[in-house]
Amino acid sequence: MNNRPFKVILTFLKENPAFIPKEKWSPLDDAAIKEIEAHYENGKDIGIPSFPKTETDPIIFEILISYFGYDSKRESEEKYEKLHKACMASENFIGKILEQYLDSVLKNYGWVWCAGETVKAIDFLKLEEDGTWRKLQIKNKSNTENSSSSKVREGTDIEKWFRMYSTKRKKNPSPFNWGNFPDEAARKELSEENFREYVRNYFLI
Repeated sequence: MNNRPFKVILTFLKENPAFIPKEKWSPLDDAAIKEIEAHYENGKDIGIPSFPKTETDPIIFEILISYFGYDSKRESEEKYEKLHKACMASENFIGKILEQYLDSVLKNYGWVWCAGETVKAIDFLKLEEDGTWRKLQIKNKSNTENSSSSKVREGTDIEKWFRMYSTKRKKNPSPFNWGNFPDEAARKELSEENFREYVRNYFLI
């Protein structure tokens, strides 16, 4: 196994079995390790945004027409539905590409991306020189953490960082939180401008 980042993840899981994300992977036998590594490799390939397969509720159009002044004669429901699903697909994709962007910078500062949800409630790990672990959970917005990941973090030293505040703030009108990224050295390379450029370049490949 020559994959250093995965070796770090595996070392952490062996030392901290409570963070093994699936019950079937415990204990960490050869079969479990092979499966976790496959999840890790697949997780690094974030693909492209995909339209949700759920049906669009037709009542949405009634509300748009009756309340928001949507012009059904000018714009077809089919066109709006496509835009609606494109926005949903884009929002779902942001979390994936945010982690990939962070990895492109953080890997130079000793952090390992736990791609493929290979560690419970943790997105990035860093083994410090004194043998302690830094654990980081990433969210796109301040209000997007679900109850399960919040519960796992309670009473632990897992750090949390989010990219955007979900509501406007009076003291600081900027919605972005890059200035509070927990790694001071890496923070200097992280910004909304660099993230947007990363996204643009991603779709040029």
